[in-house]
Amino acid sequence: MSKAEQQRIDALVEAGFELPSSSLESLAAIARERTVDKGEYLFHKGDPSTALLVITEGTLQAVSTSYEGQDLVFGEFGPGGVIGELTVIDAAPRSASIRAVVKSALLTIGRDEFLAAARQDPELGLGLALICAKRARRLSTWAEGASFADTVGRLAAVLVELTEAAQGGDATSAESTTPALVKLKLTQQSLADQLGVTRESTNKALRSLESEGLVALGRGSVTVTDLDELQWRVPG
Repeated sequence: MSKAEQQRIDALVEAGFELPSSSLESLAAIARERTVDKGEYLFHKGDPSTALLVITEGTLQAVSTSYEGQDLVFGEFGPGGVIGELTVIDAAPRSASIRAVVKSALLTIGRDEFLAAARQDPELGLGLALICAKRARRLSTWAEGASFADTVGRLAAVLVELTEAAQGGDATSAESTTPALVKLKLTQQSLADQLGVTRESTNKALRSLESEGLVALGRGSVTVTDLDELQWRVPG
């Protein structure tokens, strides 16, 4: 095995292809090396999906263009990054443009060549499926985190609004204990209904604010203990 072949195999392993040695050799055999200069586009949004990309050196960016004509960067890929794993399967057009941040090197594996090899060696299909599963799991974790952050922010906004109303004299919904401490008489379910999320999500968000010392939870009540800091958690 040549040094170049071994380097391609090492790059595929770094990218997450968990395959038997023979399958890695088959995949490396159909991989082609390519370099791109800084600022060069590999393809643009809407282009046909013809290849799987594995970055070996440098950094690539996923870019989309706004209606105002501005470039919006929403992802970066360094060594070991994989681009186009899903389109190998469904041949959908590219969902974003890809350009090089610096001079970069990568392996390209043609879609037709990959599918032909996978028909001969099912391990290749399983290896690609594993990479897709890992990507989906990362996206799910990210989405869960983003959703939770959004819930905490919206919860903070509701609590700030209720607290300010209470300080204005709404004695039916709250009671002021000190100028900086306001006890809101409401249940977690009523908060969940206002936020449009589950009671479990609301409880998790309340516990997060409580751990930061911004609120204190009681039976049928939420006491705002630090209104100034809570206001900083309101989005926008």
